[in-house]
Amino acid sequence: MSPLATPLMPSVVQTVAKKLPLSATDTNTTDFRSTNGKRKADDAGSENRDPKRHLAVGPTPLSSRTKATRDRHKLNSGPVVASPKSSSASPPCPSAARPRVPTTLILPHDAPDWFRQGLKMMQSQDFGPSWKSLVVAWFKYEEKHAFDTKGPRLDSKHRPEVIKQWIQFARKNINPNSREMANFEVDFWRWWNYLQPSWRDVDSKSTPRVVEGTWDVIDKHGVNGLYSVIGALHLWRSHGDEGSLASWTRAVEDVCWVLSTLLESA
Repeated sequence: MSPLATPLMPSVVQTVAKKLPLSATDTNTTDFRSTNGKRKADDAGSENRDPKRHLAVGPTPLSSRTKATRDRHKLNSGPVVASPKSSSASPPCPSAARPRVPTTLILPHDAPDWFRQGLKMMQSQDFGPSWKSLVVAWFKYEEKHAFDTKGPRLDSKHRPEVIKQWIQFARKNINPNSREMANFEVDFWRWWNYLQPSWRDVDSKSTPRVVEGTWDVIDKHGVNGLYSVIGALHLWRSHGDEGSLASWTRAVEDVCWVLSTLLESA
């Protein structure tokens, strides 16, 4: 299996004030460990969850996998409709074709170690324009919350096992083997779909972009929030099957769109 990783990219982070180097993330890093996430607000108190939430959703598996039976009705994969709140001028990733990527991200001198370490990992390889746009969107999202460490916890149900390992190793870059990554594509989409609000359903073929409600269940900043999703995408691209590149790109663009929408929300 050929890895998806590409050559290293230069960091675009410029520190201010004390100008602490990014290498500071290599030491004194807190080992944040995950616990089971809480149920989403719209699911709390109900044991009869929407059946579609328990079905594995994801891209068409590779030839070496058995095609899973999917009973739920798939959403229309027609033209993408922009959010009513969207602005083509301000979001970090207004479109996959023409992402707006600042040349410099200003990292505060007092940014927490978890974010310094995470940003260093996400910028360690050049995965192309869509990935750069996602990193910018994530940076701006955490910046909006003042790089707060103790944000709400992202639900861990259906989270890929590799991400659990990554968290247990203090969110440092790990090297999962091919067996551990064999079903990562399917596992990621199942998890990402589960994290969505009840009014939104996504998979590798359909990522609708019409906002029909609130984002409370997924609006999770901090070390235990959407950072895990960004880390999952980095591990997928670094160690996943090269045949899943198109699916990975769609996932990157969808996560970027969600973050941009959260940035524009009150």
